[in-house]
Amino acid sequence: MKKIYIDIKVITADDHPLYLSGLNAILENTDGIELVATCTDGVELLQAYHLHKPDILLTDIKMPRMDGIDAVIEIRKEDKEIGIICLSGYDDKQLITEMLEAEANAYVLKNADPADIIKAIVKVYNKERYISRRAIDNVSKIPNFNPFKKIEKPQLSPKEMEVIQLLCKRLQAKEIAKLMNISHRTVEQHKSNIQEKLNVNSTLAIVMYAIKHRLVKLEDNDT
Repeated sequence: MKKIYIDIKVITADDHPLYLSGLNAILENTDGIELVATCTDGVELLQAYHLHKPDILLTDIKMPRMDGIDAVIEIRKEDKEIGIICLSGYDDKQLITEMLEAEANAYVLKNADPADIIKAIVKVYNKERYISRRAIDNVSKIPNFNPFKKIEKPQLSPKEMEVIQLLCKRLQAKEIAKLMNISHRTVEQHKSNIQEKLNVNSTLAIVMYAIKHRLVKLEDNDT
């Protein structure tokens, strides 16, 4: 391959060993890219970032201890220049929007061709934003979808958030009432309010929504 760029220092982060190994192999065999560290969760990613100060981060979204979006938010607090690329198996419109709101520079699906990943690295290194064609194709059919438009998040009270967290730990309403020192009826009222705000109709749907939309951490629900 013709060398068209020089010494782009890259860190990768993904909790799936096989995918991470394949991604690293692509980068290590690409002229002009130097893989300086590889991580398996967001905490390791933050540590590697501070140690190596790379040009580009390639990070998954769903990872243990700290997910990719939270890691990006933390890094952006101190570094507005580093290029950040989200590599995800999800083409969910909310995840794309959340990652871009966190100031990632690019969003590429994990099933993208190697050339697409390299293209994203080069574009981001040159201070451009990039969303892979496959990601755009999959969400472009959604009416009025704009990946750069801020999403409206449900306005949940601290008590409602606490109920959601306990529901995600598989606790029943009576157990939640005891832990929160409130009545069983109050717990049920909180659940009813939560369902209305999230536009769902069951406790299971609350839990699924909370996990999908990152209202709770993965470790909070013991998954």
